[in-house]
Amino acid sequence: MMNFHIKKGKPPGTIIYTGHEQKITEITHIQYSEQKVLIHETLKSFSDQYIDWICVEGLSDTEKIKRMCLDLEVDNLIIEDIFNTNQRNKFEVFPNYIFSVFRFYDLDSENHVQTDYISILLFKNKVITFSENSNRFKNDIINRLNDKTLQISKLHEDYLFYVIYDMIVDEEWNVYHYLSLSLEQLESNILNLDKNDQVVLYNIRKHLVFLKNQTVSSLDNTAPKSLLKIDLFNPYLKKYLTDLEDHLMNLKEKTITALEEINNLYDVYSNNVSNKSNEIMKTLTIFSAIFIPLSFIAGIFGMNFINFPILQNQNGLLIFSIICILIPMIMFFFFKFKKWF
Repeated sequence: MMNFHIKKGKPPGTIIYTGHEQKITEITHIQYSEQKVLIHETLKSFSDQYIDWICVEGLSDTEKIKRMCLDLEVDNLIIEDIFNTNQRNKFEVFPNYIFSVFRFYDLDSENHVQTDYISILLFKNKVITFSENSNRFKNDIINRLNDKTLQISKLHEDYLFYVIYDMIVDEEWNVYHYLSLSLEQLESNILNLDKNDQVVLYNIRKHLVFLKNQTVSSLDNTAPKSLLKIDLFNPYLKKYLTDLEDHLMNLKEKTITALEEINNLYDVYSNNVSNKSNEIMKTLTIFSAIFIPLSFIAGIFGMNFINFPILQNQNGLLIFSIICILIPMIMFFFFKFKKWF
């Protein structure tokens, strides 16, 4: 739950963390070049010999992060946005840096869908990432930096930005595949959904709506190819950013199709429930129709008339029993003939 109430009435630029995670702020400073990768647990001086990646994990220490950003001449409104974890996906371009925000889905260790947040400041030769929790991409990127057969350590800071963006899109694809598989399992049993299955189906729909909204937002506000218009990004990234945008468009189309499929499943399920209800009501109606004349006859025989010849007949009970048996049988065969059941 976001702590928006604490921002109420505050002037623009007020630095308040609106998230709920209380992870202790940790700063890892990674410096890399084509020949070497250095990892520091504290902030070090910047060097023109390296590309600097500052990985900030945990936003609880607002003063520490604020001081670091002010030293880099980051605008107060941007620092405020860093701590507002409910931001939409966006790029903001300034003369010396770019600020971007990504909210996305990923899977935890138990395959539960969760929302994650990363904001990025991109400078010349510097990249700073901010995340509420541990940065799920840090170790993978460090491994790729240490692998000299890969391009990441040979290229500029804009390529590191692309790598992070690409990993975010890959995480959302991974979530989509997980949701799609869950949907297929429910689809095979759509006619016999129990309450737990209905909750799962509702959650899948909710997650797919989020995925669709985020991909639409990314294509509208953080379209990868739009980065090529910014001076900090080199032309060699065109093929990578084009491919990344294609992945986003494909993910958008897949999620829209999946949502339409869920709507169809809801229709099938609703029709199945209605048919079951109709079958139950038809059965009850047939039983009622059979017992109505029997109740009528029983009511007649229960009247206290003085002159009631059949009651004086020694075979009266037998006659009454035969009537009670014949009427349901006749009605049963009549309903069967009409194909009412």
